[in-house]
Amino acid sequence: MKDVKKKILYIDPLLQNGHVNFNNIYIESLRKSGHLLEFVFVRGYEDKLNIDSSEVVYSIPKVFFKKDLGKLGNRIAYFFALLFIKLFVDFKKYDLIIFSSFEEVSFFLSNIKKCCLINHINVSTSVESKVKYFFLNKVLINNSLIVLDKETKSYLSTKGSYKIYVQPHGLPNAKSLIHTNEDDEFGYIFEELIKYKKILFSPSESSSDKDFINELIRSNKFMEYLEQEDILFVYKDKSPVVKRNTLVISVFLSQNAYDYLFLKSDIILIAYPTNFKYRVSGVLLECMANDKPCVVSRIDTLESYSDFFKYDAFYSNIDELIQIIGDLGKFNQNGGGFYRSLTMLEPNFNNFIN
Repeated sequence: MKDVKKKILYIDPLLQNGHVNFNNIYIESLRKSGHLLEFVFVRGYEDKLNIDSSEVVYSIPKVFFKKDLGKLGNRIAYFFALLFIKLFVDFKKYDLIIFSSFEEVSFFLSNIKKCCLINHINVSTSVESKVKYFFLNKVLINNSLIVLDKETKSYLSTKGSYKIYVQPHGLPNAKSLIHTNEDDEFGYIFEELIKYKKILFSPSESSSDKDFINELIRSNKFMEYLEQEDILFVYKDKSPVVKRNTLVISVFLSQNAYDYLFLKSDIILIAYPTNFKYRVSGVLLECMANDKPCVVSRIDTLESYSDFFKYDAFYSNIDELIQIIGDLGKFNQNGGGFYRSLTMLEPNFNNFIN
């Protein structure tokens, strides 16, 4: 008997440019499942995903996302966006409705039920906020949740009897080395890169372990190591400290400039604090997708990816960080790269939907 195609509605109610890669990965995986897909996005967002407008059944007015209204104002805007979706979209037409992102307070107030939601930072922020946990719990009573790793599912299983499914984030497409002299604003960055033998780049600012980065900058041992090995340490900070063998980026990088810097770097530093829990590191997945070696904070969320490394990437202090950087210089890839079994990180919706 031939499988009956199911009708799936994929909704991203939040205008988040940082989720473009994620949405592309999940939509591609859903398409491979062979079912019928339709979409709801903030108006114009489908263009970033190369989705034909004929597949979009409703466009959320962009007026809700014109400017940052603060925490309360944003939640009110999200709430009204959800009400508009309920008003103009007939949920009964679909076998499965997926929200690729959500904000727990506004979602609870919208009274939307029997949908499948995708966790990004919702569980992580609920750990430290009783208010967010209260609303997340209420939402999960009436909806199922896709989490991106087993650690998050294990944590939630201790909190209640929820319907939780694990689907990996998936890997973004490999980056292309695109750089033109038109990027005059970032010319000083590119000029510095060619002066050194190696580049160590810490791409994250908002999620980074700022205390550890500051410890590195203050460490005579680390600074001497950089100078001895002719390494340039590039990191982001709004309050730069000028030191030899360091380059501080205090401006927002264009995507092309970021990609160029990422690919030109020899090693990526992923320094996250211990409260980075129940969420995925996009930078780590970028490293894997581009076979770029990285050194990683020894915290549970990141160590859950240890099986995908062909080398010990995890550090707890400056000495271990220096040791790993040195070991990577001797690492023999044997033509096979720095990572393994990466297909395990790709989402698969065949069994999930059927």
